[in-house]
Amino acid sequence: MEAAEVGYLSPVFGRRSTTETTESTQPARKRVRFDLAVAAVALVAGAVLVVVIPPLGGFDEPVHFLRAWQVSDGRIFPRFGANANGTPDQFALVPASLPAELRIVLRDGLVNAHHAGHVYSHLGDPAPHGPHRWEGFDGTAYSPVPYLPAALAIRIGRALGLSTLALIELARLAQVVAYAAIVGMAIRRINYRRPVLAVLALAPVALIQMVAVSADSLTIALTFLVIAEAVHLQALPSEKIGIAALSEAAVAVVALALGKPPYLLVGALLLLPMWRHRGRVAASLGAALGVGAGLSLGWNQWSENHYVTQNGINVPGGSHFYAFHNVAPRDQFGYVRSHPFSFVAVIGRTVAHYPGALLHDAFAQSSAWRPPGAMVVCVLVLLAAAVLCSHEPLPGGMVMRLLGVAVAGAMFVSLMFLAYVGWNAVTAPRIDAFQGRYLLPVVAVLAMIVVPDFRAGSGSERGWRVILAGSGLLALWVAVGMARLFYF
Repeated sequence: MEAAEVGYLSPVFGRRSTTETTESTQPARKRVRFDLAVAAVALVAGAVLVVVIPPLGGFDEPVHFLRAWQVSDGRIFPRFGANANGTPDQFALVPASLPAELRIVLRDGLVNAHHAGHVYSHLGDPAPHGPHRWEGFDGTAYSPVPYLPAALAIRIGRALGLSTLALIELARLAQVVAYAAIVGMAIRRINYRRPVLAVLALAPVALIQMVAVSADSLTIALTFLVIAEAVHLQALPSEKIGIAALSEAAVAVVALALGKPPYLLVGALLLLPMWRHRGRVAASLGAALGVGAGLSLGWNQWSENHYVTQNGINVPGGSHFYAFHNVAPRDQFGYVRSHPFSFVAVIGRTVAHYPGALLHDAFAQSSAWRPPGAMVVCVLVLLAAAVLCSHEPLPGGMVMRLLGVAVAGAMFVSLMFLAYVGWNAVTAPRIDAFQGRYLLPVVAVLAMIVVPDFRAGSGSERGWRVILAGSGLLALWVAVGMARLFYF
């Protein structure tokens, strides 16, 4: 990395350093090259994985596809009611043939071990048809925002009369494009630890979630973008922060707020640039955070009032597995509120019981394939190399770093709390069925903000290329592993 690319050492209280002018003098060609390279790797890897990972083979993908279908009809809220057996559920209005077609796709792809390619014989099937009916899908519905790319693709595919399988794959591709675009924008905005952000954005767990129709893909990408916007705005001198930069950060925060609520906590990183710049910057970002928090709380309140309790899910483990039975969210919330230190002990026991699984799945997790531990080691090595290859000082210095510690800790506790209240038995001694993939945004804050700077040398463009090539090879490894499982 050349001297002109050195980042800012901008104090919190407004005093500028001599490096502040580097944003305007940094060669734009090199910035764009790395941005586009990361986006290109994400696009190529995503396109390959769309084919390799069987349709509906992602985490709860059939449920998310129904939600995306509902959004494609312009329906913001799912219908809340009861199934034929009287249990509460949420419902989407779909053509009569769609549920059966989804089951066929799931059977011939995910369930048909080593012969998943047979599923693509359904690409030319008739489009979903028949009178519309209400189809139930378990779980609390997320807002429409994370589903917008998939919903738009589904709407276009429906207008073209495409089959159910074609709609699924089109929705996946739309998510891949949106994810790659947002990640590329995040890397373009930030002038600090770009290789680290690239490694995280291209980590196996991120790529696998990027492909499946779900709320996770855009939520992860927006988390990266909000982190980048906070660091970017902290680095800029006040006079260089225009309406476009403020609008971009505001839209990212509000969109993230309507993803998964705990990840909105990364918006707290914007408090530092708000304090530094004050005035119109603080007013604009404060308004965005306020609107985002209000929308998030409002949607969360609606979700709580229409929550489908996750009881009776068939998960092996016997009486010592505490998830999905004896679940009563209101009672569990009351228990945590009256026994906060007991909840802290629950978190400690959870981490002690699943240390390897949480670490592994934070970097490489799939619903059907168990990525080897060596893959996680490779991600960690790439992360370490990316940190060592990034020598720009953190804008905001120690104050930003301490704020990052608080944000990462708050996200971790919030995620544990939601898992404990949402699908674990009342007063359970630990939290079961917690997915390590939820921790990727926490890792992003730790790696991007909290880990100290290393300035023993100077970064190089060659080092960045090696790191990006390593991430690309990891993506290839994921594709080969999945292909061996499902097609050979």
